[in-house]
Amino acid sequence: MERLDVADHSVAGILAWYSLIHLPPQDLDGVLAEFRRAMAPAGTLVVGVFDADEVAAFDHKVVTAYRWPPDEFSRRLARAGFAEVERLQRPSDGTHRPHAAIAAVAVDVLSVDGSVVSTDVTP
Repeated sequence: MERLDVADHSVAGILAWYSLIHLPPQDLDGVLAEFRRAMAPAGTLVVGVFDADEVAAFDHKVVTAYRWPPDEFSRRLARAGFAEVERLQRPSDGTHRPHAAIAAVAVDVLSVDGSVVSTDVTP
């Protein structure tokens, strides 16, 4: 996920269904930036995460995973050049962990000096 073997702006959509939960929080921004590099104008990213009030590690069957507050995850998406367009949250029901799904689209990003970093145009 850190380096996708695809051309810039060549992917129409990415489904990251519970794959990003295994990244340490300090690595998430770099992966989201790589997704944005690969994403076509107005491409869609859909992510699934375990919902929580704060970012927190927990033991998982495969490797350590992280719970995310959906608002914090959405802020990370925005920093990478995505705009949230839909969110679904499912509370714990006693048999399943709390869950959040976020859909976001690729958008132009402005640098600190106001110049456009990406030149994507919505079709």
